[in-house]
Amino acid sequence: MAITTAFAPAPAAPLDAAILADPIEFIRFEHYRQVTLCDRLRRLADTIGRPGAAEDAARILDYLSNDLPLHIADEADDLMPLLCERCRPSEAARAIGEALDREHEADQRGTHRLFDALLSLAAGEPLADAMRFAAAARAFEDKLRRHLVWENQTLLPLARKCLWAGDLESLGLRMARRHGYAAGD
Repeated sequence: MAITTAFAPAPAAPLDAAILADPIEFIRFEHYRQVTLCDRLRRLADTIGRPGAAEDAARILDYLSNDLPLHIADEADDLMPLLCERCRPSEAARAIGEALDREHEADQRGTHRLFDALLSLAAGEPLADAMRFAAAARAFEDKLRRHLVWENQTLLPLARKCLWAGDLESLGLRMARRHGYAAGD
């Protein structure tokens, strides 16, 4: 089974469910999609009234509403508990988990600050305060980019180093269920 993602590497590039056989690579792919989201959000903030802004706003809303919560759950509910178990009694793993929780909470607060404006833009309506939206969008985009760099340089290498093959298999299965794939898809 393949799905088309809103922020695929190429237009309409299918995401093969087999990528979940390597859940760390799947998380890295989601990070790439988030970088694409950041690019789209920056473009929207820089040129709010341009043609295509409504479509961009709708796609950003879709990702923030549907895909980002799944990604956060993949990391917080499945990846970090496994890392903490394998890296025990490492204070570093605990500190990484706490930092990840803080980052995800900040991501969620940032998305909530953008929702009303994105809903208006997606509906083709003018914004009451375009400058405020643009500033909030740029701040969220900048913070998300820094967060992704941190995860790619800290979290994912630690996962590659510490998780066992069985951990990766069970992590992939849990993530597959969360993302709507049944075993064998």
